[in-house]
Amino acid sequence: MTQQLPSTRSTPSATRRRFDTMWWARRGVIVLMVIVLVDVSIEATLATMRRRDVVLSIAINNPAATPTVTPNVQAAGTPQPTATPVPEKFTLKPSDRLTLSVQWNYHIGPRFPSTVIHAEALIDDRNIAEGQVSIDCGAAIIDCIGTSEIQLAYTIPASGTTAAQSIDWPVGNYNVIVDRSDGGLNPVTIKQYQFNVAGS
Repeated sequence: MTQQLPSTRSTPSATRRRFDTMWWARRGVIVLMVIVLVDVSIEATLATMRRRDVVLSIAINNPAATPTVTPNVQAAGTPQPTATPVPEKFTLKPSDRLTLSVQWNYHIGPRFPSTVIHAEALIDDRNIAEGQVSIDCGAAIIDCIGTSEIQLAYTIPASGTTAAQSIDWPVGNYNVIVDRSDGGLNPVTIKQYQFNVAGS
């Protein structure tokens, strides 16, 4: 008696089902690749547009100088001494004061890091004046733009019941070091100035 083996040929419907499964699988892979490429492209575009710019400028102010009245200032306003922009190396009079202007322009979030700009003046590696600006953009996600100032003056630290006191700069050579810290990271030096205080 001859035993017949079951046929191993696929029926048209089974072949069609396998074809449909493979077609959808390949289509899914293609769609996934397209999504990844679009996402990478968008992120690359945003990266070129994203800005975290901080611009510094330093100026000399002399409180003893005759105030300069700016046009259109309200009568109730108090005129301020003229601030003179200076290069990275300059000379001060003992009575001069330094103003470091900090301008920031952050563009494209979704989050902006909290930034601290810190400046200190040194003579013989001894800190004798310092200040800082904290940049906090809050809930801003597109643009965060602003300005602030750091005033630097030779300061005698407080002692006992005596408050800290700003005095004229002693004659000598000084360095101003400006550093930046983003999101609590270690500070990085972004600018240095040198100045000399000559005798009056």
